Amino acid sequence: MQAGLIVVLMCLAAGLGLYLLTLHVRGVRKPVLIGVHVILGFFATEQTVVTIKGSNYGDLLPPQPAGDLVACFLGLALFAGLVGPLFQRKSPHVTERILIAHITLGAAALVLALRWASTL
Repeated sequence: MQAGLIVVLMCLAAGLGLYLLTLHVRGVRKPVLIGVHVILGFFATEQTVVTIKGSNYGDLLPPQPAGDLVACFLGLALFAGLVGPLFQRKSPHVTERILIAHITLGAAALVLALRWASTL
C-alpha cells in the first residue's frame, strides 16, 4: 500500500512537471503550480524514506537496494530542483543544465519506483 502511494505521488509530480516544462518553454511561470510540484516531490521523498526505514511502529522493510536508489534519486532531483532557480539570473545556461539533471533524476526515480513497487 505504501509503495502505491509513493508511485501515485511521483506520477502526479511528474505529470505536473511535464506541464510546467511546457510552460517554461513558452516563457510562462506559475508559482502556485511550482509550489505544488515541490510539495508533491517532498511528500514522495518523505514517504519513500518512511517506507524504507520504517515508521515509529518498527515496521521496517527488509533491505532493498531499489528503494535506496529511489530515495537517493528523489533527493538529488529535489536538490537540483531547489538549486536551479538560484542560478537563473546569473547564468541561464547553468540553469538549463540543472533543469535537465532535475528531469533526468526525477524520471529515473519514477522508473525505479515502479520497479520497486512491483517487487513489494
